[in-house]
Amino acid sequence: MKTDVLEIAHMGLKQMRLHPRNIFDWRVRREIYKLLNVDSKLLPDRRHQSLAIQAAEHVLPLYIQTGLDEQLVYQLLEAARAFTQNRIDIAKVVEIEDAGYHASQRFGYDFEKDKRNYQAEYAGFAAYKALVEVRHLIDPWKGIEHLRMGKPVLRFSGDFHINNWRKGIDYTDEEWSKLAAAGDTAAAAAFAYATSAESDEFVPGKLSEFWEWWVDVALPKALLVQPNAT
Repeated sequence: MKTDVLEIAHMGLKQMRLHPRNIFDWRVRREIYKLLNVDSKLLPDRRHQSLAIQAAEHVLPLYIQTGLDEQLVYQLLEAARAFTQNRIDIAKVVEIEDAGYHASQRFGYDFEKDKRNYQAEYAGFAAYKALVEVRHLIDPWKGIEHLRMGKPVLRFSGDFHINNWRKGIDYTDEEWSKLAAAGDTAAAAAFAYATSAESDEFVPGKLSEFWEWWVDVALPKALLVQPNAT
């Protein structure tokens, strides 16, 4: 399995390098997660959990506290770590995850200055996504065939009458990095790394750096983690 996972990941890197904006195809990560979780029954495989936590940790230094829910982002990531190590009460995990969901749209926003720090927003969201990803054995892109987006509306439904709404299958990480309902931790972390505090526009070279790290550093480290008992 290790060889297959690394081969798929490096194929994704090659595709990313050829993309004009260095977008890493989420379908590659989807295949990696499927391989890692092939023997999992209730929880994501520990190697998958490691990938999510590493991605969020990698960009946590970019999170800037804004005075609202100052500690929540750190609590989310610590809860993710604690959950994988069986050292936190499940009721507390549920409480923290729920708080993260309700706060996810205001990470990085300074209400006093009415100003948003985009890197902090993505970094905070990555911490929330990490907790979700380590807790729930689900495909991060489950149901995307029913997902449509027409600015500024997002809908999960199979019945659409607006032909110009984009289908979920056509989204890139630019969309996944903002959606609590779908996508993975890595998408949010990648955009935390590649944007700036002042701008939501990402730098392709920085995006490339993140994915090179994810494939060459985070993934090999995750593959060293002992898999779940079958």
